[in-house]
Amino acid sequence: MARLENKVALITGAGAGIGRIAALLFAEEGAAVVVAAVNVAAGSDVVAEIESQGGQALFVPVDVSEADQVAAAVAQCIATFGALDIVYNNAGGATPNDGKVTEIPLPGVVASERVRSMMGDVAADPLARATPLGHGEPIEVARAALFLVSDEARWITGAILPVDGGAAAV
Repeated sequence: MARLENKVALITGAGAGIGRIAALLFAEEGAAVVVAAVNVAAGSDVVAEIESQGGQALFVPVDVSEADQVAAAVAQCIATFGALDIVYNNAGGATPNDGKVTEIPLPGVVASERVRSMMGDVAADPLARATPLGHGEPIEVARAALFLVSDEARWITGAILPVDGGAAAV
């Protein structure tokens, strides 16, 4: 039995990067997935990929900074699939222009498409080089999210699970 069989998941930022990988993984594990993203073409491509693999998916254009769009996405999810079991609020990300490094938390360097386009050689980045396990890949974060939304984690509450390659420990 798939871990998320008969579950409905809404994933924000699911058009690219970690969100895209999580959407594909959650669908592979049996969930019907609402792909919520600002980029219509990218979100539609994720839905097509899920459906080509036999999964169920729906694209909903959402800017998570607009509360009415988020509410509409939830309503469309429930109207289409009859439920909403999982919400993975993945949208967002940091950029080099976000402020001083001493003012932002360490979550590690995840080599998504966006990060690779900004940084080039991610492995050469000072944060990635200072992280005990180096840079991560989107699938590593998506697998942690899958675990946390599965029944395997049903008794876990209020815990912080650093998925950062050891960056917080340094």
